[in-house]
Amino acid sequence: MIRRRRRTRDRVALLTRGGVPTTSVGRARSRDPFEVVGRLTRLAATTIGSGSDTGGDPARFDRPRGVAVVVAATVVWTAPVVAAVVLALGWWLPKGLEVSRARVAGRALADETLLAVELASVIARTGATVPQTIEAIAPRLGGRLGRGLERAAVAHRAGSLLDDELGSVADDLGAVVADFLAILRAAHVDGDPMEFAFLRLADRMRADNRRAVDGDVRRLSVKLLVPLVCCTLPGFVLIAIVPLGAAAFGGAVSPGR
Repeated sequence: MIRRRRRTRDRVALLTRGGVPTTSVGRARSRDPFEVVGRLTRLAATTIGSGSDTGGDPARFDRPRGVAVVVAATVVWTAPVVAAVVLALGWWLPKGLEVSRARVAGRALADETLLAVELASVIARTGATVPQTIEAIAPRLGGRLGRGLERAAVAHRAGSLLDDELGSVADDLGAVVADFLAILRAAHVDGDPMEFAFLRLADRMRADNRRAVDGDVRRLSVKLLVPLVCCTLPGFVLIAIVPLGAAAFGGAVSPGR
């Protein structure tokens, strides 16, 4: 009877002071998302039987526990993405750089060949021979084709056959210069006219160049996806997730919590 009266008196005093019972049933539900996550984690651990009783109020660790769960989930979510990005870069970047260098070198050779064709078409109007044409345009090119033509001219002056030397240059540089050198070889061996052949070849090469530029413009949007994703994802993590986690962690370890 005495105990019952004492409990009744304590409850009345608690209600008079405006207090709230501290039992698990009567505890005021917090709106803090980290505390909610921590409470759910604690209840789940208690349900599966892995929770440990440390004494006192078990809910006082709900917020730190929730912060830990959110940070762990964030790391688990971002780490596979970062790993996939690094793996993709390590797998494709060397090959992509090699292809890019080859494309740049091929474009430079094509531009040099077009310049050589235009110069040769002008020189051919003067009635110059093939050796004279080569010696006139080779120093003005400055690229691989120019160096190859200079070597061919030097070897021809030393007594080598110009047709063989031009064939060696064509084998070294590939299909980009094949038509230009074929016109030179046909003019040197068979005496075919060069001027109109060079004009037609120049028109065709300009058209190919325009198509190549259009293709590069169309592929530009696709090429921008990789740097866009690689720059946007880390920025999103640093701006949106890291400050939230830092603030939550600081609030979790601050005094009075």
